[in-house]
Amino acid sequence: MSALDAVLGELSNLGAEVVDIKMQDVTPVAAAWWDLATVEAAAFHANTFPSRADEYGPGFTYTLRHGVGVSGVAYANAAKVRAEFSGRMSRVLESVDLMVCPSMSNAARLRLADPFAPDTDESWATLVLNDIHTKPFNFSGSPTLSVPCGFSADGLSLSVQFVGPSLSEGILCRAGHAYEPYDLLLGRNTHEIFASSFANSGNGDPTADRLNKAEKYVVTSSLNDGMKRDRTERADRVVARCASPR
Repeated sequence: MSALDAVLGELSNLGAEVVDIKMQDVTPVAAAWWDLATVEAAAFHANTFPSRADEYGPGFTYTLRHGVGVSGVAYANAAKVRAEFSGRMSRVLESVDLMVCPSMSNAARLRLADPFAPDTDESWATLVLNDIHTKPFNFSGSPTLSVPCGFSADGLSLSVQFVGPSLSEGILCRAGHAYEPYDLLLGRNTHEIFASSFANSGNGDPTADRLNKAEKYVVTSSLNDGMKRDRTERADRVVARCASPR
């Protein structure tokens, strides 16, 4: 929550009024979303599945087989759930310019040993937990924008999600542009070029101001006075974070 609190604090500093809203019950979403999403996937792959099923990985094969097997009645019921939920979600969002929530319930996860393997009950339960902040808005068709908002204690990236009412893409983009807490990952030589080009540009240059404000992480085999060693090392290279702001 500290990362999200920091986002809300920054938005408040930029002039936003932060208010509490009550999220709709998302309990009916998971099952209906699964039926609709797998049917749409099966429709898209109809020219090659199941006729060329042996060319698909086991994980996605399971998804497509489920979609092929969804009955017309089940699809109609899922569509009804989506229409009702979308209406309730629209009424929630019409009271604000945008809603702020995490993009995921946790930080980015490390790459799986076999990303194409079928999900187990354990891994699926984890995925369901992780996408609880994105699936409802995919389901309702609400426009969203995700932007980075820092790192976890383990150095994995975090992101925050802005959600708006229908046709609010312009507001979402303006909010993301104003917030824009991006970080830069640079090589040592690139960082030196960066520093000489932008760090001395002075105030008033909008491009230089934005780039100088960003947190900079430099991959280097040696450190200088302008850097401090981070806890993460990769082989003989060191990931260093530049002393703020340049």
